[in-house]
Amino acid sequence: MNPDFIPASLPTSPSSAPAPLELIVCDNDGCLMPEAPAPLDVAHFEPIAAYNRQAAAEGSALPPLTIATGRPVPFVELLLRLVHAGEFPAICEHGALTYSLAENMARRDPALTAERRGMLPELREDLHRANPDWIFEAGKEGMVSVYVPEGGAAVDERVETVRELIDARGWPMKVNRTVTYVNLTFPEIDKGVALRRLLTDRRIDARHVLAIGDTAGDLPLRDVCGFFACPANATAEVRSAADYVSHFAERDGVIDILRRFTSAPALSRTGRSPSGEDRPGEV
Repeated sequence: MNPDFIPASLPTSPSSAPAPLELIVCDNDGCLMPEAPAPLDVAHFEPIAAYNRQAAAEGSALPPLTIATGRPVPFVELLLRLVHAGEFPAICEHGALTYSLAENMARRDPALTAERRGMLPELREDLHRANPDWIFEAGKEGMVSVYVPEGGAAVDERVETVRELIDARGWPMKVNRTVTYVNLTFPEIDKGVALRRLLTDRRIDARHVLAIGDTAGDLPLRDVCGFFACPANATAEVRSAADYVSHFAERDGVIDILRRFTSAPALSRTGRSPSGEDRPGEV
């Protein structure tokens, strides 16, 4: 694992997030589920699904949790079903699209014009022609993602290669990285822009939104929301920007955040924290 993704110091927990919280927006890879492409039991998602069922109950004051991810719409549809997140649309492809499970409808960011959508197949072909061994994530219509299974320094090297190629071609794209992906997106599109538009549509005060993320692609959420938290596996850049850093990694960090900053009843988790602390069966 890249040392940048190992928690160093953890800040003291604040007493509370801005009240009342109206919405929680959570990244997927590295937060709700591990980055590694490995099998997951459906039970892995049950604590988050239980939380959303409680939030959807009549008279509940809990804010619903939705997803903000780089994954494409079909992936997000299944994830929303697993975590029972049907109340508020999810953000897909780093903001290029949003998807509502209740309506079964995806909407494109206005900046994702037909001309720009037409550019992406040519960009993928250029990248593939120059690098035939690269792995591209399938199913995306608003961005290009290159999977780098080695992670770490190999991702940084791939970022530089991609930047050199798009600069040479004059492509109007920006490049960022996650733990194992290099993402190419259009400059006006990110998770924060998409969230701000959704909040305006739903008349939700951004100051009463809690966001959860772990890599640089999640920082635009920080710029919009009133409170930003992250799991222990977040990058150093994200940890330094967070209002709260959990002592627990990935999904268990999300559970910890839900318990600390909402009135959710006990949610189960198992295992150990990165510091070696025992985790109770119910927290």
